[in-house]
Parts: sequence; structure tokens; C-alpha cells
Amino acid sequence: MMHQLKRYFWLIHLCLITLLAAGSAELFLTYLESMLQQNPEPLATPLRTETMAVERHAFPYYAIIEKRNIFNSTPEPVRPVKPPPTRTPPPQRPPTTLNLKLLGTVVGGDVRSSYAVIEDVAARKQDIYQLGDTIHEAILIEIDRNRVVLKNGNREEVLYSFQEEEEKKRRTPQRPMRPFRQGGRQTTQVEGVRQIDETTWRVSRESLTEQLENFNRLLTEVRMVPNFSDGKPDGFRIANIRPNSFLRALGLRRGDVLKGVNGLKINSPEDAFRAYQQFQTESTITVDIERNNTPQTLTFEIR
Repeated sequence: MMHQLKRYFWLIHLCLITLLAAGSAELFLTYLESMLQQNPEPLATPLRTETMAVERHAFPYYAIIEKRNIFNSTPEPVRPVKPPPTRTPPPQRPPTTLNLKLLGTVVGGDVRSSYAVIEDVAARKQDIYQLGDTIHEAILIEIDRNRVVLKNGNREEVLYSFQEEEEKKRRTPQRPMRPFRQGGRQTTQVEGVRQIDETTWRVSRESLTEQLENFNRLLTEVRMVPNFSDGKPDGFRIANIRPNSFLRALGLRRGDVLKGVNGLKINSPEDAFRAYQQFQTESTITVDIERNNTPQTLTFEIR
């Protein structure tokens, strides 16, 4: 019996310790609760509210607000938009009173590449002019297609090209052009122009004079641009040429580079005009060209 009690003694001892610990904890909590109830303290300090006195002022005190117009209470009236001013057309320029004839114009992309061929009718002298040049004390101020503007004193005047010739052209029908075959290929022939061989043509003086007198129309048949070699002027290249035209009948082709006429090099509009004058007087004309990078010489016999 005693042996069995000793065997379970440790278990009884453990239970007693557990009960004692639980009782002590309960007793401590009860004591703590009673202490909190005896001395309560607020957890937070209450906020103090104070009433601020509003200072009142007289109405003039607030005049600065009205002056600055911070609320845009007095907006400025909307101003009506003025319509753009209407451009008045320039005054009509009268025809010039100078005894001049405009043979033709070339209008380029800039001032230096535009020029006009003008004839002094009284002196029977033709020359080439650019903007700013003077003729008969009139200054050339504008170059357009088929006309130029001259400042004659304080008045601007217009010189039109081929007024009499245009009237004559409307009354007289143009000479027909007919194609013909030579050497197995079809070419174009103008009346008064006959091809002798691959590089020689015979041209009647009458037909040539008729074409040169209508110089402005001749310029519309071909478009030439300056040609350059190593950055230097080297003739004029034919950029376009009208089929069945007079110049086409003379053997000129698109892409040809005109180098010279009768040994005179053509590197400027002035050179080209001097070559044009030689066609009016010479009986034999040689034209140096470059075709497909190959030099050639075309010969024209004027009869």
C-alpha cells in the first residue's frame, strides 16, 4: 500500500502546484482590477475650444479687393475682331511708249537666270537684258513670260512680246510640217529645211527668217538648262524639245549639249544671244554639240 502511494506521489505534487499557480494568478488579477477602479485617469486630454473674436472693418477697408478684381466681377467687354484689310489690286500698267520690241523672254528660277531679248526699233539693234539693266533710260524691273515691266521715270510700263506678229499669226495659217524617212528612220521636216546627210542641213533664208522673227515662240519649243563640267559652265543642255518643231527638224535632240556656234563657245545667255544673231546674217552655221558623251558638229547651209 505504501509502495503504491509513493509511486503516485509525484503526480499528486504536480496537481497541487498547478492549483496553487492558478489561484495566485486569479488573486493578482483581482487586486489589479481593484486598483484601477480606485484611481481612474483620463486616457487623453480633452481638446480646448476657444471662440476667436472676428474683427470687423468698414467697407472702404475692402476696396482693394474690388480694385484688383480678383474674382473678375467686372470683366472687360469682348472686342470685336477686325476683318483683315482687303488688298487693293495693283494699278493697271499701261503699255510702254518707248520704241522697243520684245523678241522673247526666258524666266529662270532666280534673277540671274532670267533675261529678255529686246530690240531698239529705231536703231535696229537687238540685245539681251537682265533685271536692273537700263534701256532708253528705263529700268527693267520685272521679267515674265511674254512680257517685261519697265520703270520709265515715275511710271511702270509694260512691253509685250510680238504684238504685231501675234496678230499676223492669227491671220496667216502656220506652214505644215510633214514627216519623211531617211536612212531607214523617220525624222521630221519643216518646209524650207532639207537634210543632206547625217550632220548637214540646207535651210532656206525665208524659212529661217520667219522662225527667228518669232523668237518667243521658238523659245517655247525647247527648254535648255546650263551644263556644268567640274563645277564650271560648259554649254547648255537640251532638257526637252517639242516634236515636229523647227529645232527638232534641224537635228537637235533631247540630251544634246550645245557647246558652241561658229567656233564661239556658249557658256552664258549672252553667248547664246550672239549665236542667235549669227543665224540671222551668216550663210553657213556650224554648231558644236555633245551627244551621248561624243562630240559632233552639225552644219547648216543657209540659201
